[in-house]
Amino acid sequence: LNFEYLNFNNDGPDNEMLNISFDVNSMFLNPQGTLHGGLIATVMDISMGHLLHKTVGMGGITIEMKTQYMRPALKGRAVVEGRFIKKGRTLSFMESRLWGVDEKLAAVTTATWKMPDQPN
Repeated sequence: LNFEYLNFNNDGPDNEMLNISFDVNSMFLNPQGTLHGGLIATVMDISMGHLLHKTVGMGGITIEMKTQYMRPALKGRAVVEGRFIKKGRTLSFMESRLWGVDEKLAAVTTATWKMPDQPN
């Protein structure tokens, strides 16, 4: 996977959101010809993990994650947006959304993350 980070170095009001885009090619498709659900979940987990690293300076741990698949994502450019729902000191609640080449919402993931231990 080659990702393009759309607002990774943003210090503005959207600094607690991270957009990733990538090309869905034939290697990522399931037998039905759509983006494989396991890859969707992986990319969404990556969007939240990279956002956590960007805002805290360290990675965290995914405690649980639920992905809802709304519609198929086809070959072409997909965009994923990771964001915080609520950021805490020990746990954070995060969300990721994926839009397909048709710009329609294809999947939504919510997750609970263990925040990294902060050095004293």
